[in-house]
Amino acid sequence: MKVQLGTMISEYSVRNKNDEDIHVYSVTNEQGFCTGYFNKDVSSKDRSIYKIVPRGYFAYNPSRINVGSIGWQNCEERVIVSPLYVVFGVNEKIDQRYLLYFLKSDIALTYIRAYATGSVRDNLKFSVLCKMQINLIPIDRQRQIAGILDSIDCLIGLYKEKVNMLDYLVKSKLYDDLEVAA
Repeated sequence: MKVQLGTMISEYSVRNKNDEDIHVYSVTNEQGFCTGYFNKDVSSKDRSIYKIVPRGYFAYNPSRINVGSIGWQNCEERVIVSPLYVVFGVNEKIDQRYLLYFLKSDIALTYIRAYATGSVRDNLKFSVLCKMQINLIPIDRQRQIAGILDSIDCLIGLYKEKVNMLDYLVKSKLYDDLEVAA
């Protein structure tokens, strides 16, 4: 049965008003929630306006979601993100990993690109995300699908490591051969 995401997600906009010492994260299309993405600290000294993201919640930069920059926070109990980000939680009808895979799918990205608006950079408002349709299947099936996709992601990661190692070995051999020839 198709339902609107808005029936399962709700915006969460709690600020770090007390300027607590909470780790600052970014959300990227490749890594999801991460620290140290930038070579230098790009956060402001005053982090009291930054948004708190509890474990299990999602966040996205409205002007970068069109390239898949959305993440599910499962790193720490609480982190903070730029005040520009949209943060939301989910209800018990949807598995968080299943939703993350859906939001990074070609189907969701096509919707996001079609409905994002802006002049310089496309921007996706939370209200528009809420209108996106998702096929709501039983929660046990969602978890099963997410588990299968987790396994596939793990295998892909292992193969990427192997390819990188082979690339390194080939370049090392080439470098050694060039040195011998010189």
